[in-house]
Amino acid sequence: MLRRTPIADFGRFEVLGTERSGVTDGYRLVEPLTTLLFSYEGPGEPAVVEELRRHASKGAWEAVGAWKVARNCLRDPDAASDVIDAGLLALAGMRMTNLAIHLAPIDEPRFVELTGGPPPNDGFFGPPVFDSSYGPSRQYYFDHALSTAASRVVQRLPSSPGVEPGPVEGQ
Repeated sequence: MLRRTPIADFGRFEVLGTERSGVTDGYRLVEPLTTLLFSYEGPGEPAVVEELRRHASKGAWEAVGAWKVARNCLRDPDAASDVIDAGLLALAGMRMTNLAIHLAPIDEPRFVELTGGPPPNDGFFGPPVFDSSYGPSRQYYFDHALSTAASRVVQRLPSSPGVEPGPVEGQ
């Protein structure tokens, strides 16, 4: 069963996008944390970093969501470097085969340090694809494209005045 927590859903939203994640407004999910960050009263950034650490320890999508909040919202993301590392390691464990085109340049050097190699790049230039159950595979997109193309109905367009219709192949 897929655990649904706001931080995990935010991670899915950030990586998979609206259509694949099923989340239409990811930033509303982390609004309680961002309110703490941007309010003048209250504990502020140290409390948010601790909360992100707590979430990042719960699972892969939580770690990805906490990393994205740290990277996108904290004034000093280095204060949460362990959260960022946890998110990058979670991504490595998810086996996204085209991660190189989806990973921000600011995170690539740290990914290399943590994993010992560059982010995977299988040459698929499109949405994130996985060699695991965390998201759709390359084959999913290929199958979808083939079934969509096969379901199209060919229609003959009417000729313009003065243009003689030519032969139609297959008829």
